Amino acid sequence: MNPTIPQTFKVVVSFDWFYPSEPMKKIEKTFYLSTDSKDDIEQYISKNILPLYTVGICKVENMKFESERIYTFDEWVEKYDPIQNHIEESSYEGFAFETYGEELDFIREQKPENIWTLVTNGTDISYIVPGMRWVDREFYFVTNNPVNEEDKNREFYAD
Repeated sequence: MNPTIPQTFKVVVSFDWFYPSEPMKKIEKTFYLSTDSKDDIEQYISKNILPLYTVGICKVENMKFESERIYTFDEWVEKYDPIQNHIEESSYEGFAFETYGEELDFIREQKPENIWTLVTNGTDISYIVPGMRWVDREFYFVTNNPVNEEDKNREFYAD
């Protein structure tokens, strides 16, 4: 992997927040953090999240966080080397193929291990998964490198 592409983590931090004369509130914040090391997450929370809740006489207790490694579009591009859509100008840096017509015919001619699908989950999140999917598909991609065993069940976030 290219050392210039930092790892991305989905982080969920939760804590009890106390403000004088108010009932305790449970706070939960979710964010994405790109960093060179998972060890940087706690430091980021301490410097950027907690100070927003510990102003003056407010206090934070029972702070916990969970992080999940997220794989990104840039990592996917670097690892799998997608081909440019030579049929028509397209999105996703020119790598996306439509799901119909001449572009779909081209996809069907490719090796199954080199086909990927951009899918959505019904929200604003899109991700690239290996194989030719039909449900929730937006676009197809073809890569020069076939899918690795380790990535057969992995999602690469495209947002």
